[in-house]
Amino acid sequence: MSAESFDTPTLALVDEPGKLGTVVIIHGWCSTHATMAPLARLFPHHRRLRPDLLGHGSSPLASDYSIEAQARAVVSALTAATCAPRPILIGHSMGAQIAIELATSGNVDPSALILLDPAQIFPVQKVLDFRETFTRALGGQNPGKLVAELIRASFTAVEDEAEVAAQIAAALATPAEVVRAAWEAIGNWDGPSAVAKIKCPTLLISPSKPINRPDAFPKMNGCIMTAQVAGAGHNMQFEVMDQIGPMIRRFLSLNGLETML
Repeated sequence: MSAESFDTPTLALVDEPGKLGTVVIIHGWCSTHATMAPLARLFPHHRRLRPDLLGHGSSPLASDYSIEAQARAVVSALTAATCAPRPILIGHSMGAQIAIELATSGNVDPSALILLDPAQIFPVQKVLDFRETFTRALGGQNPGKLVAELIRASFTAVEDEAEVAAQIAAALATPAEVVRAAWEAIGNWDGPSAVAKIKCPTLLISPSKPINRPDAFPKMNGCIMTAQVAGAGHNMQFEVMDQIGPMIRRFLSLNGLETML
């Protein structure tokens, strides 16, 4: 990881100790580090770093919420935390976009990349249609309510209503300007160009109804392996870790990274 200094706000960072490798786990839009706790529990013997992104959770506001700016802020946080080289990067939704940016920007050299239903990169047509409508709606006075409704719809089979409530509360606490700017950033990021640059083993895990066309990723880059869970929505880490966990273990084993579990 590059020690290059960036003039960016300091992110809040949950740092869970461990004696094996390091796993960096990045949450999505209008969320916090807490939504990635199920992934952190998959690596109990590793150091787990979970930042709150700019404008989210306990992290400060910023003037730039682009995917590139978020990635720079994460690099600064990892550098300040003396992150070990070659971590595993895990990202969900917008966090998956940021993880790809980290892996291809030259500032982090990951041993592996794990992407949970990335925000749009090779989107299906329904997502493009929805994005246009939702973008117009976000121009209203209460975007938090719209995000809360979207989060509710992103679950397929809710087992713990408290988890849903916590995610909705995090969304409602996200400032309206961050909601809108980060949503715009998701659509403006050149994901296909970044995906083409990935050099490390990568696992893409899609839900039952994915945002992107899963087959487009390995066609773009042979480093990418795809998998799909059954019976889960966008926030699948709260619904089917019994499926996600074995997928990740198998992926790491196939790439000689068994010691990372």
